[in-house]
Order: sequence, then structure tokens, then C-alpha cells
Amino acid sequence: MLLLGIVTFSIAIPLCYNTVNTFHYTRLAVIIFIISVVEGVSIINICEGDISIYCSLVFQSDRTLFMEVLLFIVGSICLMTFNPEESSEYPKEYSLVVIFSVIGGSIILSSNDLITIYLSTELQSFALYIIAALSRDSLRSVQASVKYFILGAWSSAFILLGVGIIYTSTGSTSLVSMSDWISSTSTGPFSNAGLGLIFIYCGYLFKVSAAPFHNWAPDVYQNTPTVVTMMLITIPKVSIIAALFTLTNKFIDTNVIYALLVVSVASIVIGAVTGLVQTQLRRLMAFSTINHVGFIVLCLSIGAESSSNALIFYVFQYSLSTILIWISIIAYEASERSVNYLSDLRQSFSKYSLVTFSIVISLFSIIGLPPIVGFIAKMNVLWSSVEEGAYVNFMIAIMSSVVSASYYLKIIKIIMFDEGGSKMIEIPQRIRRSNISPLHAYTISTGTAFISLFILDSEFLINSIELAILTI
Repeated sequence: MLLLGIVTFSIAIPLCYNTVNTFHYTRLAVIIFIISVVEGVSIINICEGDISIYCSLVFQSDRTLFMEVLLFIVGSICLMTFNPEESSEYPKEYSLVVIFSVIGGSIILSSNDLITIYLSTELQSFALYIIAALSRDSLRSVQASVKYFILGAWSSAFILLGVGIIYTSTGSTSLVSMSDWISSTSTGPFSNAGLGLIFIYCGYLFKVSAAPFHNWAPDVYQNTPTVVTMMLITIPKVSIIAALFTLTNKFIDTNVIYALLVVSVASIVIGAVTGLVQTQLRRLMAFSTINHVGFIVLCLSIGAESSSNALIFYVFQYSLSTILIWISIIAYEASERSVNYLSDLRQSFSKYSLVTFSIVISLFSIIGLPPIVGFIAKMNVLWSSVEEGAYVNFMIAIMSSVVSASYYLKIIKIIMFDEGGSKMIEIPQRIRRSNISPLHAYTISTGTAFISLFILDSEFLINSIELAILTI
């Protein structure tokens, strides 16, 4: 369906360039994503076991289909927030580039070969480089996109170097053949292939902004438009984390596991501590992302079946909570002004109660307060780490969660209780309502309702999601 969408856009954009604006193209892309979600769910219901196609270059399983559906949902929500009044600010190819990014992520999820994984990663990355440079009139945005491109190319070189080293050791790039070679090798831990695997992990950990490869993230997120920041924070995480999960399951190497444990600790601590001194919203959320990536990498390093379920659930709740924060921020900016500093949100609850309520609920979720969905996700991760004996990581994660909760609570305090700040211009209620599309408003309401229903009946929703993860 996505390939059909690309063909449709490729034909429609040149033919209707002057008659159809960007807003209508985004709505067409949303429809394509929704149809893809429906198709994915229907395939999940009839899919049994792993299915390999194209000489085992690509495979499908219940888990990969579930992650693809999540990726399609994230992509559709990112496009649902497009403001009709911004049609002139974005090129008509905007939706097409987003579709390319999601297709790249979808191929990553299904790839069973290192070359396929690399090429699909580049397809997604090139699309994200273009998206990051959409605000061509902003010098800061262009600088951020160039920095993102250069460092992204550097990380891609690491991935390709790792693939080359592994190929020289095993004679193949197929994950199945490599796994068979490793299991049949009697030389113990594989040195050259292990070195190549470390290079691949370094490249992918850079792309998800895990410490110590995180320095690019705060600058890029700070200097890009809000909708672009939302895409950079959510779309790559779903697909690349799934690719790392596949690699970890195929190649269990002690040195790699220890390295992942160190990366998880560094990400959790740096994300929690550095976020305390931030006064700019996007930079703070960048370090929040680094902190959450640390929890995800902790799941990867454990490698047990329980941790795989915890990983999927954590990525699910992280994507939902984070994207709900950003689409609520976009709705607030549509009626007031751009939010750069935390102080720009002062007393916003008194003027925009419903939008800021969504932000507060989402912040409570990513803090991990019980019984919200974020608490269940963190509890599953920490419980899996205890079961596998990672007690040091468990204690550090607990303490860092307490530390990071302070800057989330600071945002909530500013939203609901702080007075003063710069004077805002009063906007008539009629104009406020027209600044975001109804679809955008419905998306915020649906996400907030899901998290709120989780509070009211968490056991039912937990069982439903676990059933979807384990049996679909």
C-alpha cells in the first residue's frame, strides 16, 4: 500500500502542482497510512510463524508486523498535526518524504540481511535529512540539518565498516547464515565478527541518540520545527530499536552484552542528570529521550524472552506518550506562539485547559507514576533486569528515574502554577478553535483518553496489550 502511495504521489504532485496544496497531500498520506494499519492488523490475524521471502532477504513475523503497525500509526499521527495555515511554508513533496521515511523503517523491521538493513536505514535516514531541512528560511534549521547529515553519514560509515568486517569473517551477510556459522564455530567467542558487530551497534546507537553518541541530538532537536522534532524523536526509534533487537537475538556475544549494559547506564544517567539544568523545552526533551533510550538498551542487553515483551511494550508507550506531548505542544503553538523555553508555558493551563491536560497526563506517563502506562513499562523493564541479575543497572535506573522525575514535575509546575512570564496576546475563542484541524484535535483526545482509561482500568488494558504482543 505504501508503494502504491509513492506511485500516486509521484504522478499527482507534478500534474496538480499548482491546484492542490500541501495540506491535501498530507491528508491523502494519512489515508494511505490508515489503510496500511488495517492491512497490517488483518495480516497479523492470519499470520502463523515466520515467513521468509526474496531468498530470505526479508521475513515477517507477528512481532515485526506489530512494530510495523506501530510505525504506520506514528507516521499517520505526525501528518495529522499538519496545520492548513502552514501549507505555503512546506513543499508539496513533504508527505512523500515522510512516506519514504516510514517505508525505510518498515523494511528495517523485516530485513534478514545486513545489506538490506543498511540500505533501508539509509532510505529512512535520507528522508529524515530532508525533513530536518524543510525550514530553508531558518539559518538555525539549516545548520541543524547539515550537522545531522554529516554525523549521520559518519554513523552510516561505521555500520558499513562493521558489515564489511563481518562479511570477511563469515563469508555472508545473511543473518541466518551468519547465525549458523557462529553456532558451528568451535573457536569460542568470535573476534573479527564481534568487532564488526560492535561497529554496527555504534552506528545504530548513534542514530537513536544513546550515550555516548548523543551530543548531536539536543542541538538538532532545538533548531528544527516542532513537527520535525517530533518525527526525529519517534520514527527512527521504532525501526532501529527493532533492528538492534534482531541483531542481539541472532548474535549473543558476551562483550557486546557488557558494552550494551555500559551504554544503558550512561544513557540513563546522562539523560537524567543533564536534563536538570535545561531551560529550553526541546533540549530538555532531547535528554529525556536519551534517558528512555537507556531503558530500551537495558532491555536489549538482557536478551531474555520476558525482556523482549518488555521492550515492545516500552517502545509502544514511549511512542504514544512522547508523540502526545508534541502534538499537544503543536496545538498550543498554533494558538499562541512558538514554545522555546519552559517559561513560555507559564499559566497555559488557565487558558488552554484541555491541551495542557494532555501534556500533563503524558508527562506523568513518561515519569512512570503508577498506574499510568509508563509505570507498567518501566516496571517490566526493571523486573526483567532483576530476573537476569543486572542488579547494578536496576539500582541506577531506579535512582535516575527519581532524578529525571524532578524536571518533568518542573514542567508541570510551570504549566499549572507559575505566574508571570511574557505577556500573551488574547486571541478570540473562535480563532483559537480554527487554528488546528479537527483531525488534530481528535488525535489529541484519543491519545489522552487512552492514557486516562489506563488509569481507570489498567489491568484490562495491560492484559489486552500483552495478548496482542504474545498471541497476535
